[in-house]
Amino acid sequence: IAGSLDVLADACESLGMRALLCYGASERNHGADEGAAGLAECERFLRAGPRRLVRGLVGLHASFTVSDRTIAAAARLCQAQGVPLHVHVAEDACDVADAQARGEPGPLERLARLGALPAGSILAHGVHLRPDQVQQAEALGLWLVHNPRSNHNNRVGYAQALRHSRRVALGSDG
Repeated sequence: IAGSLDVLADACESLGMRALLCYGASERNHGADEGAAGLAECERFLRAGPRRLVRGLVGLHASFTVSDRTIAAAARLCQAQGVPLHVHVAEDACDVADAQARGEPGPLERLARLGALPAGSILAHGVHLRPDQVQQAEALGLWLVHNPRSNHNNRVGYAQALRHSRRVALGSDG
């Protein structure tokens, strides 16, 4: 994890390519230590300062792969560094089910409750967001990025509700 963003940034710079980079912190393999290491890499990269073509963000993989504690830490890092968050939201129905099991209507509401959605944040996928949630994301100044090829390959569906926002972009998810 440590130093991985420099490898990507160096490649982007050498190709003359603009990029927003972050490490998608997760606890899915090694628990809280893994999440902390991912956020530490984001912080290290952000503290190093922007490059000519590359800027940093704070990243989370998906809300169902992290605890409230890690989400809150990501929110504090966003605020301290003045940057938005990049996070996978409602890519799969299991993300919605996880948020509901935690007492939230969905992952968007969970992230909002924990203060992790500063304006300009990027919500990847959104396949299982409802129209009202998409409108809420737009009202918060968030970007929704649809990744049709990734969604097709993962068999998670098509993000039909994204038509309810004017802040939608296309992505590749890797």
